[in-house]
Amino acid sequence: MTNSKLQPSKNFWGSFISPTFEDFFQELQSGISERSFVPRTDIVETEDDYQIHVEAPGIAKDAFKVDVADGKLTVRGERQFEKSESGKTWHRVERSYGNFSRSFFLPKNIKKEAIQATYTDGILKLVIPKDNSKPNAVSIEVS
Repeated sequence: MTNSKLQPSKNFWGSFISPTFEDFFQELQSGISERSFVPRTDIVETEDDYQIHVEAPGIAKDAFKVDVADGKLTVRGERQFEKSESGKTWHRVERSYGNFSRSFFLPKNIKKEAIQATYTDGILKLVIPKDNSKPNAVSIEVS
């Protein structure tokens, strides 16, 4: 007796649902998405600053754009999928690709002009210094 794996044909989903959904399910199965992704982010507060650490390995340093406007810090970037080259056969792709945009509302007690961004070992680190001369909270007396 010979053991063999049951492997559905490429058109397996198509026998149950429309071809449009077949493409969607194949994308989910393969993990390939060239549309967008959301990098994981840590937010840390110290006595002197706020820090945002964006996990973004495989993205070129010049592919990031960081803006501050209307009390909101926005980080944008793009991780490009390595296009097929002759001699390469992709068997599995689990990393996400495409554009991303993350926005963070900033407290009022920051120094916008002193924000620093560094990219090391796949982590974009944003340091947002506090301006301790500006109160972040106000107490309101109840009468």
